Amino acid sequence: MTTFQSFRGGHQRAEDPFDAKIRKSLNGEKQTTYTDAADFLENAPLEDLRLAANKLARSDADKVAAEQSKLDGDAFTKAHPEWLDTPENSYQLLAHCIAAFGTEHPNFEQMESAFQALRATNLITLNQRALDKQAHSAAQARANTIRERQNISEAEMEALPLEVLKRRALGIWE
Repeated sequence: MTTFQSFRGGHQRAEDPFDAKIRKSLNGEKQTTYTDAADFLENAPLEDLRLAANKLARSDADKVAAEQSKLDGDAFTKAHPEWLDTPENSYQLLAHCIAAFGTEHPNFEQMESAFQALRATNLITLNQRALDKQAHSAAQARANTIRERQNISEAEMEALPLEVLKRRALGIWE
């Protein structure tokens, strides 16, 4: 605490915090520490207030984007049983989204695009059991389609042109 000479009585007195603040302001010194939020709001320069407000707004927007991204991530993992939710895969997906889309909070479509790119380049590990199950389901669906095409009634066969019947007999289904 500094002391100063009073103009009135010629005696010295201790400088209180208010006097110190006024002296610093008159000397062009910028206050750099604040006791609490109220002190900051009352005494901070306008530019510091503006920066703080922008940071808070970005922070709120980031929180909303992060929450939406989490919901989209949950939907993505449900839509892709072949996706293994490991730290390595998550890192690759996020790195791809940052590089391709410039976001740390990707939405479902961005995750989907990143997944397809990473899958094509074998940069992620997939759930082999789910892939086998998907391949089995696809083969079963194809077999069912072929069976349905082959099971036509006699009346339908009689209505078909002879050329079509010959091709079908040879196994050519167009």
